Amino acid sequence: MNCPKCKAIIPDDAVFCNVCGCNVREELAKVRVAAPQQIVVKKKNPVNIFLIILTVILVLLCAFLVVTHYNTKDALLAENFSLENRLSAEEEKYSDLENKYNSLSEESSLAIEAYNALISEESWGYATENFHASTGIVYAKSYGPKETIKITMNYSGTTCTVDYSDFTVATVQFSDKKWDYGEATDLYIEPKNRGVCILTFTNDAYKSTFKVLVIVE
Repeated sequence: MNCPKCKAIIPDDAVFCNVCGCNVREELAKVRVAAPQQIVVKKKNPVNIFLIILTVILVLLCAFLVVTHYNTKDALLAENFSLENRLSAEEEKYSDLENKYNSLSEESSLAIEAYNALISEESWGYATENFHASTGIVYAKSYGPKETIKITMNYSGTTCTVDYSDFTVATVQFSDKKWDYGEATDLYIEPKNRGVCILTFTNDAYKSTFKVLVIVE
């Protein structure tokens, strides 16, 4: 190294200079104290600042897009659910209206059929005083309880037969196959399906007939 005083070259571990004889360590200490400390100020790199700002902006943008996506998704799901509920309600209304229309159509059809049957006959339930029913028109509910009417046939030793215009609407059954003169026999009418059925009763002895109209709703 160089002597701090005379600048002569001396060994690195020398305590005194062999040229000028100064105390090397003391001189070096004086130099260090006298020399001003240099403060190194690192300049910030503008490129790094830009990258940091850009990264923050990108993170915020991604967060905004994620929140917007889920909010939009939730809104669409809620709207879709609302539309499905409205559609279901409209379908129920349509179904109710269709059922009412069909019911009214069936009732109208049944009423027309019953009316046409009624006006086609002058008398229902009566042939003669000796051969008649307690009523000429029977009204019943579909698959409801049996309806009972009485059949009077004042002829001894004869029977009565029944013909159906439609077996699917109603069927009948006598309480007795034969009955004595002057007595009435119960007739059980079992309703089945909606419609109109005409029962034709015939006396086997004298072939006199009468009809009973059965309306099943």
